[in-house]
Amino acid sequence: MINQREKNYDLLRSVCIVMVVLLHWGCFFCGQNYASDKLSLIIGYGSQSISRFAVPCFIMLSGAFILPKNVEKNIKAFYKKSFLKLGIPILVFSVLYVAFSYIRLFVGDNKGAANNKLQPLIDWLKGEPYWHMWFVYMLIGLYIAIPLISLVRNKTSQKVFLLIIGLCFVIGAVLEYTVKLPWPIQFIQYVGYFMMGDYIKRHPLKNRVLKIVCLIISIIILVGVAVVSYHFQDTETFYPPLAPWIIVASVMIFAYFSTIKTKISASSFAVMSLYIYMISTGVMELMNIVVTKKIGYLPAIYYLPVGFIITMLISYGLSKLCMKIFKQ
Repeated sequence: MINQREKNYDLLRSVCIVMVVLLHWGCFFCGQNYASDKLSLIIGYGSQSISRFAVPCFIMLSGAFILPKNVEKNIKAFYKKSFLKLGIPILVFSVLYVAFSYIRLFVGDNKGAANNKLQPLIDWLKGEPYWHMWFVYMLIGLYIAIPLISLVRNKTSQKVFLLIIGLCFVIGAVLEYTVKLPWPIQFIQYVGYFMMGDYIKRHPLKNRVLKIVCLIISIIILVGVAVVSYHFQDTETFYPPLAPWIIVASVMIFAYFSTIKTKISASSFAVMSLYIYMISTGVMELMNIVVTKKIGYLPAIYYLPVGFIITMLISYGLSKLCMKIFKQ
């Protein structure tokens, strides 16, 4: 049986993976190929902006369910379970995406890497066998550090722990705009989210009005990000997961979902979120390659919803297959 609060978090996880796919589709319409299509740009920036809470909430979900397990008491068992659940699928999909990059390179589709035949392997060593895989490689570093984070959590008071979370957010935001950390230690930027997920789960919002206020403020922030990013045609400044406004919006959305009541049981979909994340970008890229070569760059007003739905359906089906293959 899944208790009420777990249903809430399963629902949030399901919403987040849908939003991630929408975010990735939105990226497609913000490039130079749509520079003269104002409506497509608005839709592209809007889709990216409203979904920016998804990745931070994924990290908070991990913290909410892993930190209470006191994994530092049996580190060997934790690492073994994590490798089977996370490590093996990431390795398999890394190989697939590197192969995909080489296929694109040799057929002349990936012109950016044409001058360096080793570029796909170099990208893999950098923790990005494909552009969206940065997140799962960041998770590898985070999972390695979890026993230490758990120890800190259990050895400090709630007030001190909250202060540490705030400090981690400040450090993460500074690093976001100043330096690109190598993937084994990139998790340092996101530790604040990881610990905040645990803190909110242990201290959920109880005031109904405050919950609604959190949701409204987060929506206003994300809509504001959409307006500003479109106006300045700038994604690097306003979209990073550790941008202060994204931190506020993401934490508020997570806090809102921490206590909502729902009868929806989304667990069967939520457990596939990792596979949907890794698969969906490949499906989207293949679709865009075929469509742009055969038809051209279609307006976002109808191409985005159609492409998004097709991507979700194919990714869902392939994810169910992966669950069986990896016995999860």
